[in-house]
Amino acid sequence: MSKQVVRVASYRKGSLSGIGRETERADIEHRNPDIDTSRRDFNIPFKETQNGFYAEWNDIKASLNATFRDKKNDIAFEGMIITSDRAFFEDMGWEQGKTCPKQIMKYFEDSYEWAKSEIGFKGTDKNIISAIVHMDETTPHLQLYYLPVVDSWREKQYAKGEDGKVLRTEKGSPIYAKDENGKMLYNYVENAENPKVARGDFWQQRGGKSSYRSLQDSYHEKIAVKYGLERGEIGSDREHLTKHQWQAQELKKEIEPLRNLKAKADDVEPTVSKLSRPGYISIKKEDFERLREQARTYSVNRSDLLNNRKHRKSLAERELELNERENQLSMKNNELDKILHDGSRKLLDKEKDLERLKDELNVKIAEQPRLNELYQGNIAKNKELHMQITALTNEKFSLKQQVVNLKKEVDAFPTQLAEISEDAQKRLTIAYNRICISIEALKMLRYDWSDRTPNPYSANLTDSQARLIDGITNQAIAWATKEGFSELADRMKNTMGLHSAIEQAVKELEPKSRNRGYER
Repeated sequence: MSKQVVRVASYRKGSLSGIGRETERADIEHRNPDIDTSRRDFNIPFKETQNGFYAEWNDIKASLNATFRDKKNDIAFEGMIITSDRAFFEDMGWEQGKTCPKQIMKYFEDSYEWAKSEIGFKGTDKNIISAIVHMDETTPHLQLYYLPVVDSWREKQYAKGEDGKVLRTEKGSPIYAKDENGKMLYNYVENAENPKVARGDFWQQRGGKSSYRSLQDSYHEKIAVKYGLERGEIGSDREHLTKHQWQAQELKKEIEPLRNLKAKADDVEPTVSKLSRPGYISIKKEDFERLREQARTYSVNRSDLLNNRKHRKSLAERELELNERENQLSMKNNELDKILHDGSRKLLDKEKDLERLKDELNVKIAEQPRLNELYQGNIAKNKELHMQITALTNEKFSLKQQVVNLKKEVDAFPTQLAEISEDAQKRLTIAYNRICISIEALKMLRYDWSDRTPNPYSANLTDSQARLIDGITNQAIAWATKEGFSELADRMKNTMGLHSAIEQAVKELEPKSRNRGYER
């Protein structure tokens, strides 16, 4: 079964013109070999630029009165591709080199409306540079580019002194404000009149680290399901590489052995012989044999590389754990669904039995004139039937109540899961803050405070002890970085000192001096 494809990539301002020429199929030599310029008239534009990508980018920024921190590595715009595999479009009647069928056109129109609701500025196309359905490549796809514009964001607070001025480091850099746990403090800003182009805040508002998964879920629920497309891999937030990025990576892997071979060849010193012909350089025979063997080995290794590339793992250990947890929760949810389904089926069976008994009772009632003579003998049987009907009615009510209770449990499950996740994140944050405090105190044993203020806890450590402290510190920094606590990692790397709680605990352990007047 075909799967949905929704990919997002980020670009710097310098890429505007090049991407624009290829997207709008300018009369140039395209770097993408899949483009067939003879079929570009079949492309379907939803939105085109007037004077190219660069001018359109500036016009959109000006029309929205948006600001952009024009630094070298800042993200200026993003691209999105929406498509599926070739079989999906062929099943809907697509033939290469022919007009787009109505069903496929409807699919791309729905996808474009969805894209505007997800990445459009306030649900519009005001921030969209270009949106075109390309029918001139191997597979039809909607390719659109946009500015990640936000009208609300957060800004770091600066630490201020008693005079109200911003505190600065010795080098003059401002110091950011933090709470008692060392967590950065922020101000939240809303400015619809003067928004800004900011990729980080743009995706933070859409879920942060889970924004890519939410995007895929939204497209599957609102678009893909209607067209019979599968969601694809669930539990992965990784971003897709573009086709050219993937090709560049593979090419780099293939070129690297050549570079190594060239470096080894450069180490061979040519020797000029009196017997050498003009234009030729003589080398030692053993050097020549070594180079020939290296070339032969590289050829074999390169062939193995091209023919036996192994599948690389794309999920980290933590992601595997989260997937395992998600699978467990999914299994639990399936169990609840099964219980609910079984309960509904049993209720339906009981209702059928009840209807059957009612029909039997109606038959008996219809035969009442004939049965009047046997009335006395049938009183006990009528009572039994009445008891059965009562019991079935009570059982029906009980099953309905069980279904209601099961539904409540199922409805409450996502909230419980969210609370568990939030509590786990809080506990993880507290744990890493405490690790940071401990590392800062531990480093007091390793380093002097300064030339002017000696460190009272500095110890004459052996090399092994010093390496142990540095090893603990480096591992704690690595853990904090991997879990997303980069600020705490910077603290552990660059600062040392005693937290107030640890300092109080140390003072409590100091030996109390005795009054010499009471000594005997």
